[in-house]
Amino acid sequence: MVKEMLIPYTMYNGEYTVQIPVSYEVLKEGDIYTIFCTINQKTEYKIPIWLRPFKFEIKFSYVNNVCETLYSDYDNVSNLDSSLFIDKANADIIFSETEFKKKGKALAR
Repeated sequence: MVKEMLIPYTMYNGEYTVQIPVSYEVLKEGDIYTIFCTINQKTEYKIPIWLRPFKFEIKFSYVNNVCETLYSDYDNVSNLDSSLFIDKANADIIFSETEFKKKGKALAR
């Protein structure tokens, strides 16, 4: 099921914070999860011009209440803020998912 959320992101230099709307879906295959994420470009929120790519995926395992990132789609990342945003989106999405909260410990933030 596709869900939506706002990811607050502060530029790495602390210059300013933006709210970035994303749509995402989390799929599970065994102990491996994949987050498919898309930046919602047609919203009232202004999408920063530095943010590329607009679609990315992150694979991670969740075993014994421990999350470990296995793969991030960094091949097309254009800058440091984009890379850090992908990491932030990953953490915020995992933290928001009830499946991980039920097990006791979401990704440490």
